[in-house]
Amino acid sequence: GFDKAKEKPDRLSLFFVGTPAKAAIKCIIHDIEHLTKTSDEYGLVEEQLELPHEKIQIMSKVIHPDSDDRQLDCEIRACKSKTDTNSETLKMQKCTIYILASQGVSVISDIDDTIKISKVLCIPSLLKHRFYDDFKPVNGMNELYQKWHQQKCQFHYVSASPWQL
Repeated sequence: GFDKAKEKPDRLSLFFVGTPAKAAIKCIIHDIEHLTKTSDEYGLVEEQLELPHEKIQIMSKVIHPDSDDRQLDCEIRACKSKTDTNSETLKMQKCTIYILASQGVSVISDIDDTIKISKVLCIPSLLKHRFYDDFKPVNGMNELYQKWHQQKCQFHYVSASPWQL
């Protein structure tokens, strides 16, 4: 039941901790700062990053040997100072940016009850699966997605879940 909250506080904590409002944010790719911006009053930042094709070719890794799909490793840092991106790092998150070839196959997939058992049509079960239970995969989906990945498919996930999850 819901008495497991004390055992698994991690997922709930995602709703209570965030980047400080108006923090200086920087994006670092290949040890180079590419973007600096101040977050909004909710600690969020939205910005476009443009990199020339030549730089992407140099800085990125190929995902599949016989495809032009690539990935860039990136760090997003929130700085202690609200204005100085050279100040001490308060919070750091690593992420990956995927650059897909102009042609190929993309799979757009939901997460809940497609990949992960969530029971979205039953609110008490949904809450239990979402916040307290360990991840339970939908039978056969891991194998299917792995097969598609080996065939050079790229995946894009959608969800009606809160973005923190």
